[in-house]
Amino acid sequence: MMISKELYEEIVFSTLYPPPESGGLLGGHNGVVTIFVSDKGSDIKTSYKYKPDTVFFNRTINEWLNKNIDFMGIYHSHPHNCEALSSADIEYINEIMKSISGYTDKLYFPIVIPKEKIISYYALIVADEIQIFHDAIQLL
Repeated sequence: MMISKELYEEIVFSTLYPPPESGGLLGGHNGVVTIFVSDKGSDIKTSYKYKPDTVFFNRTINEWLNKNIDFMGIYHSHPHNCEALSSADIEYINEIMKSISGYTDKLYFPIVIPKEKIISYYALIVADEIQIFHDAIQLL
């Protein structure tokens, strides 16, 4: 995932520390993340599971399309000792990738460890199969 150092740090230091988990959308141009929007998530504040506001997400993605900003993925936070995708994360990624298969064949799903770092993952549709990969972050 390519992203500016400034935007990387803004995401890391603005993402809420769980619980509850928090997240948002990533957008950009030419394969580079240039914008993010934080999600307030659901009203459930006792869950350790990130529950995005899908109405907000869909509205934001449509606004981005009108401004020629590519929807590039969804990030969410994990506690500092949990850098891997959970089974629930993988299930959610598969659902999203199936629903957007006509739009793109690749999206990022990074995990943010608040106040520490981002661990990047991406999902790719290859021959109608969804594959998930760990990805290095390239700071620009």
